[in-house]
Amino acid sequence: MVNEAISAQKRRWQRVDRRGSPDYPINLPVTAAGATAVYEVGTSTGLVDAEKYSPLDLLEIVNNDSVDLEAKLDCDPSKTYYAPAGTVRKITDKAYRRLDIKNLDAVTATTLGKVRITCCRRPLDADKAARGGKL
Repeated sequence: MVNEAISAQKRRWQRVDRRGSPDYPINLPVTAAGATAVYEVGTSTGLVDAEKYSPLDLLEIVNNDSVDLEAKLDCDPSKTYYAPAGTVRKITDKAYRRLDIKNLDAVTATTLGKVRITCCRRPLDADKAARGGKL
């Protein structure tokens, strides 16, 4: 019985490796100047179902707002990325379970609907397979 459960889990991970995860879109809410919006895989709205694909490894930020943003993955200073106003920033091959989006403007809050974030786990490609499936 234990072997059947392990076998089922192994088959599920092989399926995740082949297909990746669905996209998990997030619309950044109004965020005050200097404030941070925190999203955790498995607990935050929009990312509850992403727990079974954790860790995620792709992040896309479409910043159509007039404020600059900072994305920090897993509270790690080495995984901090800048998303200037009016740009699209795509971050790949960085495993994360927590995402902090900080409004870098000193005066202006973000506008609802102007910043769209997409999180997912990509399918296993040749490069990842050569590394043994590790990020």
